[in-house]
Amino acid sequence: MTETTLYIVLSWAVTFGGIGAYAAVTIRRGRRLSEQVEPQRRRWMSSD
Repeated sequence: MTETTLYIVLSWAVTFGGIGAYAAVTIRRGRRLSEQVEPQRRRWMSSD
């Protein structure tokens, strides 16, 4: 593998790793915040 190829592969890995980490943090935060909503106010969970 050439030096240029290594930089490209590492750049892709850092990019997708960062996006994956951001997605995981966002989902975890959303789940934690959804637990604070009162059951009668959870409109996204009802079939109405």
